[in-house]
Amino acid sequence: MHNNSSKIKESSIKESLVNLRTLQFSTVGRMIVCKRYNFQQAKSGFMLKDKDKDILVRSSLVLRKVADKEKIKKDSTGVIHKLSNYPSPIKRLVKSSSNDDFNCNIQHLKLKEFNVLYYLLFFYDIIEIFKVNSNDITNIPTYSLTQLKDKPDVSRFHIDRESYNNYHKQNSTNNRVSHNKVRYDKLNKYLK
Repeated sequence: MHNNSSKIKESSIKESLVNLRTLQFSTVGRMIVCKRYNFQQAKSGFMLKDKDKDILVRSSLVLRKVADKEKIKKDSTGVIHKLSNYPSPIKRLVKSSSNDDFNCNIQHLKLKEFNVLYYLLFFYDIIEIFKVNSNDITNIPTYSLTQLKDKPDVSRFHIDRESYNNYHKQNSTNNRVSHNKVRYDKLNKYLK
């Protein structure tokens, strides 16, 4: 009985996370990063204070839900039928170990404004935390400058199944990108 109730709780937590709006979603992500890396939120929105070393780290945080590729195209026929059969956001999440394709954009990055980027990928089965120094971001194979005339210093990179397997996870082993996993059933220790 206890095992079954924890599964129900885990699925409802996961569903609630997926349904959060951007600001609340970011708040949860910050809480996870602060707890995982022993940081506390500093007064500035982009500063994290290392509790052990008593130093401030200029950081940025990006969270993405890892969902299957969009099934409704702009030129789709039978849109009403597709909408009526469209899966809920939680059912669109991809498992980290599956071969399902996905595409997440890590965007609106202003590299001059932070030293460390934490990007969290919310898969169906796990939350993965990646950490990269701002001067290494330009080495990410899918990195590009955003082509906005009014914001020339904004950049981005995207993560798809191939780059996730061949770059992000691979480079986490040689310390260019650090990588941690958080299980949904262990979230309570991060969100107190």
